[in-house]
Amino acid sequence: MSASLVRRALNLFNDLEEVRENQKSKKKCRERRPQAESTLHGTKKQALKRQGAVRRKAIPSEEKRTRAIIEELKRAQEADHTEENVRALMKLSQTCSRVINKVLHDPVLLFHAVSS
Repeated sequence: MSASLVRRALNLFNDLEEVRENQKSKKKCRERRPQAESTLHGTKKQALKRQGAVRRKAIPSEEKRTRAIIEELKRAQEADHTEENVRALMKLSQTCSRVINKVLHDPVLLFHAVSS
């Protein structure tokens, strides 16, 4: 083999090595680029602190919702229905007493009740 052929082969080999090194450096640059904060939860303390702050903000809003719902229920239950309930019970007791008197004093109904 001539010396020129050996040089060319070595130059080609060096070119291949340079290309590989460039590709490696590009990969390293890609790896070094800052990632989105959402993917840094396990790597940086800052992201974890921010995540905790987001959680703290989310909890009170949920509490506000539950408090608002409870307050609405209290407002709805504030109306006193006792008088309406007493009137309904009085009507029921009056109708029941009428039916009882009718059954006890009407001989036809009494006969049917005893015979069955």
